[in-house]
Amino acid sequence: MFKPTRLVAVLLICAALLPLTGSPLLTVSAASRPSGTSPIPVALASYSILAGSIVTNSGLTTVSGDVGVSPSIGIPPHVTGFPPGIISPPGAIHDADAHAAAAQAENTAAFGFLDQPCDVTYPAVQDLTLVSPLGPGVYCALDSFLLTGNLTLTGSGVWIFRSASTLIALAGSSVTGGDPCNVWWKVISSATLGTNSSLEGNILALTSISLQTGARLNGRALTQTGAVTLDANNISLICAAAPTETATPTGTPTATATATQTPTVTPTATQPQMGTPTATATATRTPTITPTATRTQTATPTATGQLTSTPTATATATQTATVTPTATRTQTATPTATATNTPPPTAVELLYFVVSRNGRTVVLNWETAEEVDNYGFNLYRAPVNDFAQAELIHFEPSAIQGGSGSGATYRYLDTPPVGGTWWYWLADVNTHGIQTRYNPSVAIAVQLHFQIYLPLTGKLQP
Repeated sequence: MFKPTRLVAVLLICAALLPLTGSPLLTVSAASRPSGTSPIPVALASYSILAGSIVTNSGLTTVSGDVGVSPSIGIPPHVTGFPPGIISPPGAIHDADAHAAAAQAENTAAFGFLDQPCDVTYPAVQDLTLVSPLGPGVYCALDSFLLTGNLTLTGSGVWIFRSASTLIALAGSSVTGGDPCNVWWKVISSATLGTNSSLEGNILALTSISLQTGARLNGRALTQTGAVTLDANNISLICAAAPTETATPTGTPTATATATQTPTVTPTATQPQMGTPTATATATRTPTITPTATRTQTATPTATGQLTSTPTATATATQTATVTPTATRTQTATPTATATNTPPPTAVELLYFVVSRNGRTVVLNWETAEEVDNYGFNLYRAPVNDFAQAELIHFEPSAIQGGSGSGATYRYLDTPPVGGTWWYWLADVNTHGIQTRYNPSVAIAVQLHFQIYLPLTGKLQP
């Protein structure tokens, strides 16, 4: 378990990397950190993805924060695949600029800071599923960490997983529990999240991070020298809610007078007077009231009338942008309300979307009458009539130059992995990265055909 001094130090690094804006630079005092550590980084707070060479994306990936590259390798752009990938406002792309460089410097500092003394050391490749559940602590592997099933994090505190080699989460594996803002994965080599896996926490890898199709990360993917590769993923950072102060204390401020005279206050009738009463006196008394933003104070100065002062608290309103799709289309990307301008959805007039079968091959055909600012189309497939279980199988770019103009026809051939009934969905993606899905789905039954070869028989001649 953590010693008190190390717990304070690690809690501070976690607090510093929370997704806050406008936070001052935080440091760990010499008395509460191991010797030789750097100031706690905060420039990383806005980043969901940061790579040392390139960031590449395929499919409808959604990212809730900044995406950046520093120092980068090769000819720009070093961030590709957005769109069809979507970066929610106010997140932005920082391609080898000063913003990304500052974040990368602090990424390096954070990488070194995670070298806390180990509470548990595994001498070889360790499947963390086999030691689940795990409470807070520093867990070290002299080889690799592996996830083949579910790892449950219990209790509250800080988890640090230090791998001397790789982190590999197999398809469908997961990490649940804990607070993702307090879960840290330090990987000396590379990290791979398999198809439809789900991980909690911040991955800091020296070389590369790869998220395969459908993998979800509640945290950050940060590399120092290599690439971050994405494929129809969801990357967000939802931390445990901070406690809310509900007490409403009542304080009596001290009035400061320049003389001992008692001012004469003339209230109206016998009711308390709200605001500043009119006093007739040669001396001036000024009550000093210092309200707290989340508290309400009642000040009662000494006078013949009653004076009630209620400071005004400054509240922060949170808005949710609501997008109303057209009759047969479902908007699946909701822009954040903090954006000053909301880009309009794609105006695509769809004439038809049909599927047919040729043996095991499914033929998908659709046609548009008109397209405006259309980047292309996403095709989805599922073994049940439930879009939540659908898999993105293909992106088809708009056939119209610039994405605006009269309609076009499209065709795609798909081969499902097994026989049975399959459901397909079509969605368009506009040049702002917003996807609009068409309803309803279309279904097709696919049969498997096997050719049977019979042995030749004949009568032998004597």
